[in-house]
Formats: sequence, C-alpha cells, structure tokens
Amino acid sequence: MSPAYLFYNALTCLAAPAVLAAALLRGRLRGNWSERFGFSGPASGGSGPRVWIHAVSVGEVQVAAALAEALKRRAPGLELWVSTTTAAGRSAAVSALGGLAGVLTFPFDFSGCPERALSRLRPDLVILLETELWPNFIKAARRSGAATMLANGRISPRSAAGYRRLGFLFREVLGYLDMMLMIREEDRDRVLSMGADPDRVRVAGNAKYALLRERVDADRAGALRREYGLDDGRPVLAAGSIRSGEEALLLEVFLRLRPEFPDLVLVLAPRHVDRAARIERLARDRGLSVGRRSRLGRDERPDVIVVDVMGELFYLYGLADAAFCGASLVPLGGQNPLEPAAWGRPVLYGPSMEDFLDARDLLEAAGAGRTVTGPDSLYDEVRSLLADPAEARRRGEAGRRALAGAGGSPDRLAEAALVLLEERMRRGKN
Repeated sequence: MSPAYLFYNALTCLAAPAVLAAALLRGRLRGNWSERFGFSGPASGGSGPRVWIHAVSVGEVQVAAALAEALKRRAPGLELWVSTTTAAGRSAAVSALGGLAGVLTFPFDFSGCPERALSRLRPDLVILLETELWPNFIKAARRSGAATMLANGRISPRSAAGYRRLGFLFREVLGYLDMMLMIREEDRDRVLSMGADPDRVRVAGNAKYALLRERVDADRAGALRREYGLDDGRPVLAAGSIRSGEEALLLEVFLRLRPEFPDLVLVLAPRHVDRAARIERLARDRGLSVGRRSRLGRDERPDVIVVDVMGELFYLYGLADAAFCGASLVPLGGQNPLEPAAWGRPVLYGPSMEDFLDARDLLEAAGAGRTVTGPDSLYDEVRSLLADPAEARRRGEAGRRALAGAGGSPDRLAEAALVLLEERMRRGKN
C-alpha cells in the first residue's frame, strides 16, 4: 500500500466513529448495514457484462436512471446495478428504476469494504456520478479488472482546493480512473490541476439539463397545487433546499412583503426534512400560521407551508411565482437553479453557488437568474417579480429557452461508457 493510501486509511479509521455518529443522528444512514460493510448484497449472476452505476442520493438518481435506460437501449444484454449512499436515495432509485436495474447500498470506503462488495458483484464497468471520488473503492474497482469512469463530473472551486491539499493522494486516485467526463471546461481544468491525465479527461456537458426538460409535468403540478390548497390564485414564493440560517432570513423577507401582498404564501422546503419542526417553530414565533405538508388539510390556508416529505421539490417549483434556491445565502455551494427554470420560473439564489456555476452562468447570461446578497436584496427582487408578473414571465421564459438550448445528455454518457466497456471486454479476452 502506498504512503498516500496508508495516510488515507489511518485518517478514515480515526474519523469513522464521529462521522458515523453524526450521520446516524441526522438520519442520513438507515439500514442495509451488512451491505455498507460489504458482507452482503447482490452477487454476479447473469451472463452479460455487468455495469455498476453509483449515485449518492436523490439528486443523482435521476441521472443514473436515465443513463441506465440509455445503456439498455444500446446494449439490452447488460446487467445493470445502481448504488446509493442514503436511505432516501435508495428509495428513489427503487421507484425510478423499476425493473431496469438492481439497487444496492454503496459500501463504506473503509479498507476491505469495497473489496468485499466488488468481489460479490464483479462488475466489468464502474460509473461514478458527479464527484464521487472514493479512494479505496476506485482503487479496488480498478484492481478487480473493471473499467472505471467518472460521469457528469463536476469539481467546485471549494472542492478542488481541498483535493489539491491532498494532492499526494488524489493524483494516485485519479490515476485509477480510465475516463473522466466533466460538465464544463472549468471542471476539466480543476480535475487536471488535481493531477488527472489529460488524455483521459473530456468535456461532455451536463446530463441533468435534458432530464429536467423531460420531467416537467403540468398535470402533476396542477394536482399538487390542489393538494396544497393553492388553486385559488394566491401568489407563491417557493424556497427549496433551505439550509440552517436561511429560513430566518426568508421569514423576515416574507413578513416585509405581506403588507403589499397579503395573499402571498411562503413554501419552505428544507434540504433535510428532519428540520421541519424547527422551521415551524420559527414561523409560529413570528405570528405566522403554519401547515406541514405531511398533514396539510385540503381547506387549510396557512401563511407558510413547510415541506416535510421527500420527492416533491421539483414539482413545487412549478407552483411558484418566484423561486429561491437554498444553500446559497450560507456558504454551502448552492442548489440547482435549473429546476425552477425548467418550469419557466424566475430564479433567485445567494452568492454561494460554487456547486452550480454552470447553471448560474447559463441563467444569468439569459437574464433569467439573479444573485441576491442578503435579506434586503432578496426582498427587492421578490417584490419586483410579484409587482410585475409580465416581467416575471419574461425572465422565466428566458430561462426555459436557455435550458432548452443547453447541451449534455445521458445518451452521450452512455455512448462513451459502452466504448470503455468494449475496450475492457476486449482486454479480458486477450
């Protein structure tokens, strides 16, 4: 074992108890413990080549499902498996994939866990989505004989700085990847600065763009509007993937808007639903009536609706007159502003958008998205949108057109993956 991997494994052993305890307390890890440690799970069975696609949670599962479908169209004999890390991701994968692919839980990256999982499934190709650079798993996959690929890859400036500080490790990790398909030129430059081989890195666009356009469903949004009791024409400010510290700012802005827009409804969807009770208390402390999605009555008309269920955020943006994407007024990298743009809604977000720079740049170039720096500028922007619906529609349509013209697709990823798989199978026969 190299000195870099010795350091990494010593570090993971020391940090494991605290990291696991924090994840358990937050409800991120539930069940499937034997799979997480690599002791159980699916074993190789079919005669066709096996492909393992890893998607962390709900956000990546949609790309994994579309990629699986594109692979099956081109190579029906493939045996496909999709792994997730979180319980919510696993549930979403089971729902999205149906019988298209098997679902398993991704092993912990502790020494021995990836090796056990890989020896059971014996994939011919491993595809990691976005930024899943797990050193032990990637090395074990390559040593097992599988081809390895990073797809829809993105590296934020914040992440790249951290990886470069551990350059002695990640130069070796990246050397175990046969192909890296990055979203933007900037992502390519960052992964090259981390030590990747330029011959293995390409820019392929963002596969999520095409998926978002396909997911827009006016009928489902209409049904959701009725379930939320919002079919009476009240204006809606939808704030999605909100993180700690942002809900208080949004409630402050909402209270300032109410005198001019007394029918306005604030829909708050926290990134982690276990924070719903705290958000409800914050709203009630400010004298606002609150409804929780999980027990919302059809005839309720609360000032604030707190979304405490999974899987509805994308469609909630379809109800919005103005949309705000969270994790951006706090330094957490932002959330995907293209989700509301897909519905033709004007989009607002804070200055921390490091994880979605390509999406932000696309929308701002079209005049559809705008950065707010705090409660005052958020108030000004929302007030402007509510006071001028025609301008709000114009900006929303500009975002929808920009998204429609953007590149990247699961088909491009599938084509590249099959070339890599064919090379792997040819090597195996020689």
